[in-house]
Amino acid sequence: MHWLTILLQHRVVDFSSPIALDGFAYLKNHYDVNLSKYDVILGYRADDSYFSFARAFLLNTITVEQLEKSMYLGELGEQYFLKSKKAFSQLIFQDFTFVNHEKFYPLREKRDQHARLAYQDILKESSNGTYLIDLIRKEG
Repeated sequence: MHWLTILLQHRVVDFSSPIALDGFAYLKNHYDVNLSKYDVILGYRADDSYFSFARAFLLNTITVEQLEKSMYLGELGEQYFLKSKKAFSQLIFQDFTFVNHEKFYPLREKRDQHARLAYQDILKESSNGTYLIDLIRKEG
């Protein structure tokens, strides 16, 4: 939930629905992480498929349990975020490698497609779990 909250705070999200607004407020109140004192942040990569899972959770179309299963699809991977001059000043260029897009782009597409198909299977599972609205109502 911490990762999801950070993701939603740093992506353009349509919060036009009242439930999405309430859900985002709930997540910020309970799972916000103060990143101001950090120079470098290591976190999960947020490809479009994962962002669609997060959006579905925020709109109450999937449960907490379905979201958790979805986050394990498609080899999420990690990324570094350098957010200060201090962090950038520590970088030292050592070398580079050309990457053949004809080889690696299809692999990325295959990983994404696999995650989306597996996500459709998760959606077919029971939806008797906990929705974000349930968490909000439990607090109220």
